[in-house]
Amino acid sequence: MDTNNTERIFEQKKCPKCGQTFVCSASVRCWCFEYDVPPENMEIIQETYDGCLCPECLKLYTRQA
Repeated sequence: MDTNNTERIFEQKKCPKCGQTFVCSASVRCWCFEYDVPPENMEIIQETYDGCLCPECLKLYTRQA
């Protein structure tokens, strides 16, 4: 039994921007936390899209883009 709650649950999602399917780790820490998205861009994402963006689309909103 895992008492640390580190079990990952993977969920297949569809990007609302491009329609691409991708895998999201809906538990623990997802890959998207590795992206540096400024607060103002995160606000744009939340106001514009219903759901998570795929890795390629999320990259467009990072500080490095």
